[in-house]
Amino acid sequence: MLSVLCLSTCLLGPVYLEGEVVTLLVDAILRPHSRCSTVQLADIARAIGLVASGAKVVRRKLVSMLEDYKSGCASVQLLDVNVCVVVNNVEGLTRGGLLSVGFAHGVTLQGNRDSMRDTLISHLSSGECALHACKNLPACASIMQTFVVGHVSPDRFVLRMCMLDAMCSGRIKSLPLKRLLRVLKVPFESDMTLPQLRKTLGRYVQRLRTEQEHRITEVAHSDWPVLLSDQQKTDVVKRFREATSSEALKMFVCSSCNERRSVSDGNEVPLVDIDTNLLKRPDRRIVDGKIAYPQWIDP
Repeated sequence: MLSVLCLSTCLLGPVYLEGEVVTLLVDAILRPHSRCSTVQLADIARAIGLVASGAKVVRRKLVSMLEDYKSGCASVQLLDVNVCVVVNNVEGLTRGGLLSVGFAHGVTLQGNRDSMRDTLISHLSSGECALHACKNLPACASIMQTFVVGHVSPDRFVLRMCMLDAMCSGRIKSLPLKRLLRVLKVPFESDMTLPQLRKTLGRYVQRLRTEQEHRITEVAHSDWPVLLSDQQKTDVVKRFREATSSEALKMFVCSSCNERRSVSDGNEVPLVDIDTNLLKRPDRRIVDGKIAYPQWIDP
């Protein structure tokens, strides 16, 4: 029979699992009777993101990493939909906890814990949850559900604005708020108070919304008719005057159909260029005992 480890290795590669499922798998792997080899432990650690691809780690360190990961998963609520709570909790998470949150959001975390926190905050503040929710990622899907209006899910920009608005009005602490501003590359003073930091974030959000409105307006106006040049206007006026002149409005009688038509509709053809027999009307030729072209006969 396949061991729990082999099964989990197969699952973790192509499929994102919920944090609770991963925790149970790791817990089963670390049990004494699991009989997992060092190679298998390394495969699981790489699948979760604890070990870089190709890196060699001794068994003792692998077990320690997986233990930290399991304890981190137990200490964090992966499916918390309160954005402010998630942002606040990021500051206090261990490496294992950060990896578990990143795994639930489909975000690859690398570097030290500070870099991992920056990556998570960047994911949350950029609206990427709107892109990841369709990939069976539980944490992103849970956050998306809180901003669904009717049956319409928000796109990335709308979700980003909703989450940033929640961060402005929510109870984010000073330290995570400063990290958020750094990630967003918003200038601020290190000695700013919490209300001042919130106002700074609020101004940034308003600027983003204004810029988006301008872009939408530009796109809408780009489809409007382009103004004519002076030369084009002159040509249009000239053609209009020619078409409405007294000469163009003169009438004539067609020599073929005997109808009154505008001079502009007529074409002068030299008599030598046409067969005058075609102009004879009505056509009363008899073919096989019948009139050849009865439609030309006058009543």
